[in-house]
Amino acid sequence: MKIRTLFVTLAIILSYNAKSQKIIFSPNFGQKSHPTLNIDKIELSKNQTIIHISAINKSPEGDWFCVDKKVELIDLENNKKYKISEVRGIPRCPEQYKFTQVGEKMEFILIFPPLPAETKYISIIEKCTNACFRFEGVILDEALNELINEAYDAY
Repeated sequence: MKIRTLFVTLAIILSYNAKSQKIIFSPNFGQKSHPTLNIDKIELSKNQTIIHISAINKSPEGDWFCVDKKVELIDLENNKKYKISEVRGIPRCPEQYKFTQVGEKMEFILIFPPLPAETKYISIIEKCTNACFRFEGVILDEALNELINEAYDAY
């Protein structure tokens, strides 16, 4: 009987956690600064916003990449700005990650405070002086992303 109660409790907790987190895979966006950067997914929860980004080296000379300390996530509907709270998987500038071969893929994570549940559009802007990245007009609305993907597929 205790085991059954444990399983029911665990199921309730897991279903609650699943509902309290939204994941958008490969969101569409208006424009980006670097053709070799992609947003792989965005995780939205009541505690934080996690942006998964990947970069692919296209330069035979071995390009470099880093993330500046001044990165903002902007809620475009109310122009509210959120400062980055954590970076994982890539050095913070001025330290750099140096690619070693063409086609090499590097993945990293940017963590921000949580967004309001109704947020549909964001921008991610690195505020620096050299080779700064930006994603503008990132769509968090799953239905709109689906329609855009269907339009691309039809095209």
